[in-house]
Amino acid sequence: MQKGSVLGGSLLVAGTSIGGGMLALPVLTSQAGFTPSLVVYFFCWLFMASTGLLFLEISQWMKGEANIISMAERTLGKPGKYFAWIVYLFLFYCLTVAYMVGCGNILVELSQYA
Repeated sequence: MQKGSVLGGSLLVAGTSIGGGMLALPVLTSQAGFTPSLVVYFFCWLFMASTGLLFLEISQWMKGEANIISMAERTLGKPGKYFAWIVYLFLFYCLTVAYMVGCGNILVELSQYA
């Protein structure tokens, strides 16, 4: 394994983990209180850890390099590939909307002071 691929993979995981939703979660869940927020965070962590381990297992089964789309195609066929593309694009659409809303709120706050 090359040194650059480990660094690139680490940056990819860090960049997708610290996204728009991760930055907004504490603000939104603080209204419910500490204990309900802690329970929600625990279940989110449990779900993310489970899916991460499932992705790890299926990537170990794949020969050569694999991504989400190729894993879906090899295991679920063409319908799985198309479904994975739709879900993947929907995820990026949601992230784009989250960043646009967040930046819009910042711009509104800054324009009030100008």
